Amino acid sequence: MHFRQILFGACALLIAASAEPAAALVQQLGEASGGTVRIHSGFVRATVGQTLDTAAYLVITNTGLQPERLLYVETPLADRGELRQTRFNEDGALETRRIRSISIPPGRTIRLEPGADHLVFCELAKPLSQNGRIPVTLTFAKSGRIELSLPVAAAGARQPPS
Repeated sequence: MHFRQILFGACALLIAASAEPAAALVQQLGEASGGTVRIHSGFVRATVGQTLDTAAYLVITNTGLQPERLLYVETPLADRGELRQTRFNEDGALETRRIRSISIPPGRTIRLEPGADHLVFCELAKPLSQNGRIPVTLTFAKSGRIELSLPVAAAGARQPPS
């Protein structure tokens, strides 16, 4: 009986020592990870007036050895989420269009930011107020679905709230 108690105690210590600290399991607002994808600095802009569309931005790192693609974005607070690209057209004017996916090369970091690739939530159920947060799910080709909570920054913000 004494040997089994020692063996049980040793196993319990081994398991406890190999577990991540509880603080490491808590992800910060605007951050998440899954598969080979790491997401940080995420935020969504507050809406203005009766506008029920808004943009979201974040930084994605592909730590893997294979290319990754962001395929979909969704939130239960909007009718639909879209991947968008903003570029200058041949006339020199900024043009935004919907795209099917966003590529993240292996070992690289991309920024979804104002004036470039970004996310859009269309037909929100209600306006978004600064200092709130919204649940978001990103779906990647290889890493699958990754859920995170994005803070709501001021309308027109170019970086996450501090």
